[in-house]
Amino acid sequence: MPQGELHDRGGQIASAICSAFQARGGQLRHCPLKLVENDMEGGEWLEGLTQDLSAVTGAPPTGLTPQQVFLYERDYLIVSSVAAADPQLVATISLLDHHHGLTVKSRTYSWTGTFSGFLGGLTGMVDATFNPLDDIIYDYERKPQSCQLALERASPTTIQPGETVTIRVSDIFDYQSRPSQPWQRVYIKGEKGRILNGREKGEYRVFDVGDGNVSVTYRAPDDCKSAKDTVTVFNTCYTKNNPDGTPMDVVPDAQIASKEFDIVCNRVSIDCTYLHNPDRLEDYGLQFGGTVHAEVRLTTSELTSGGYTMTQLGGEATGTQECWVEDPPGESRIENIRCPDFTASVVDGAVWPREYNFVLDVPDAAQLTYDLVTVFVPGDRPQRSPRREWGPIMCMETPIRLGREPDAVYTHRRTDDTNVMQYEVTARWANAGN
Repeated sequence: MPQGELHDRGGQIASAICSAFQARGGQLRHCPLKLVENDMEGGEWLEGLTQDLSAVTGAPPTGLTPQQVFLYERDYLIVSSVAAADPQLVATISLLDHHHGLTVKSRTYSWTGTFSGFLGGLTGMVDATFNPLDDIIYDYERKPQSCQLALERASPTTIQPGETVTIRVSDIFDYQSRPSQPWQRVYIKGEKGRILNGREKGEYRVFDVGDGNVSVTYRAPDDCKSAKDTVTVFNTCYTKNNPDGTPMDVVPDAQIASKEFDIVCNRVSIDCTYLHNPDRLEDYGLQFGGTVHAEVRLTTSELTSGGYTMTQLGGEATGTQECWVEDPPGESRIENIRCPDFTASVVDGAVWPREYNFVLDVPDAAQLTYDLVTVFVPGDRPQRSPRREWGPIMCMETPIRLGREPDAVYTHRRTDDTNVMQYEVTARWANAGN
């Protein structure tokens, strides 16, 4: 067929090609899909289109012509090239992903015979090669349908309030368990905590899939009101920006994964009041007492034994004291009363389903000390006798059993075996919020 006659029949060729696509196109599963079909016969049109495609490949595009903006707004291009090579007609049909400079699928069709036979054969080839179109594109895009979430660190597997950790999103796969295309995107959000990296989009942060491993910087809530937090991953129908480079104003499509992370409260306040009252036994010993306050910061670690994994508690505490010692009757007196600040370690700690158990190991240096100054014979030199009392340590080394609820309070009252030393210990979460 002469080239001029082919030009005159270009409309018929384009109509035949477009009709074959229009029967199935327009919707990518449930995602909107914009297509544009073009037919071309000569190098000039092809050269212009090639330049336009080059301009819109990649993101973000700026300074585009109206034609380039039109192309950019299309998700895919269907391009046909028909040439007369007497006695044959040769047609090449291509489905182009112009945003990434890739050809999704292409087929060349040659025909020797009547023009009507050519149109019929061309339409059949398009239908057989490119339909169902939505399945072809869906298979090509490899939209994320599943992934895995886990803390980047191996231990501990829990998170403390206000702690910033890295959550690894991996194995981002499509519906056939194949790695998703690197230009696919996922939307990620924390229910109560915050995602600190990624591109902000409302309550979500947006990440490119890349090699299938995404590092998410997550900050847990500052208080203990939440014993758990859920991080959720969504896929999206949209993988490009607006023509001006700004993110498209879209929402996620479907949830593909979520994971609950345990938020382990890590700050406890302990207050202790103690009293040594010898009068209860009509004893003439000294009466003393005081208050102790400690701020405990817990740490966690995982222990696996016999196939069972438990969360252990460790940590440190800092304490302050106020104390007093009553002067004895007679000529004796009390001097150099000391109840120093101290640091302590957390021992025998564990996280159980309903409570946190631990004990403070308070150093001996935290004892209440004083000097008893006694004059045995009037006019003689006073005798100084250093004394140490274990009351503060006994008080602060009371085993703590604090419930997991943010407003939990643990109180323990005790009188020792001689019914002389009395104390009361109260523990509560210091970061429970109000």
